[in-house]
Amino acid sequence: ALVFRKLIMGHPSLSVGTNGTMLESSCLQSLQSSEKQECTMPSNTSTTHGRHSRHCCLAPGLFRSLQRGERKIPLDIVYEVNQTSFHFKGPQKLGSEDLRVLQGVVALASMQQLPFSPLNPLSEHGRKLANLIKAADNGNGDELLYCAAKTSVYRLAAEIGYSEDGGGQRRIIIAALDRMAQVTIFYDDELERYPMDFLGYHFMKNTGEILIAVNPQIARAIWHEDNFVHIDMNEIRCLKSAPARILHQRICAIVDPGKKRSFLIDTLVGYVWPEEAHSASTMRTRRATIRDVVAEIEMLEGWHVSQMRKNKIVVARRKYNK
Repeated sequence: ALVFRKLIMGHPSLSVGTNGTMLESSCLQSLQSSEKQECTMPSNTSTTHGRHSRHCCLAPGLFRSLQRGERKIPLDIVYEVNQTSFHFKGPQKLGSEDLRVLQGVVALASMQQLPFSPLNPLSEHGRKLANLIKAADNGNGDELLYCAAKTSVYRLAAEIGYSEDGGGQRRIIIAALDRMAQVTIFYDDELERYPMDFLGYHFMKNTGEILIAVNPQIARAIWHEDNFVHIDMNEIRCLKSAPARILHQRICAIVDPGKKRSFLIDTLVGYVWPEEAHSASTMRTRRATIRDVVAEIEMLEGWHVSQMRKNKIVVARRKYNK
């Protein structure tokens, strides 16, 4: 059975390995690979990573660890950076399973790199999708291209780590795509403002084929036109809890491969729950959950965590093969 590593939050220089031994960690301490969760690439998958938009990864609360009833609350998130704002609006909040599906779509799109123009689709399938998605331009009459992935629901399920084929998983994936397809991004900077769809899709029930187009901001990251976030798909397939999925994507956007960074526990709490805690007991629960989440992420081979002081840790990320 997998035993997650627990950090001794009260000791400035010691942490506990999965075998219960004390590890010296003045800054960073590598663990033996046997202590890490093995996230090998399953035989029925083909994606190793996705190149994601840093703006989508850093937008606070865009994806959440939802409680019962929170899904029905409208999505209304604004992320501002360098005098540019990204306003995400939709009829429902997005949860960790929506994020998981998006990460699979982005990984497939990163591999296939299919430009998609709603104004000039190149196939019958594309023409049907073009009727469901907004065209966007940069204000100078230049169209902003989406990036498409052509796949099947069953392959997408395998890429994101669903262990069994079945109608239930298909319903989860289609429901997630439905929710994200209803989200609009309003891009606004000093020179221009325009809307774009977060994504669009068209599903051919008779063949099982699905064509999915992600927004121009993610497309720019996929095509290396913007500073992208490397999301390792083996790690996505290994993560289990909803808060871990949310935090993992956020720190992927902050800690580049081969780098390290220190975090306060309360900062990590804010990444998963951006709204203020209404009571001291809620905050204590969130802190305890984050410590378990950090332990879950630390079990992945690509990450190392060490203690600095009671409520501060150092997170280091390995370099990935290109």
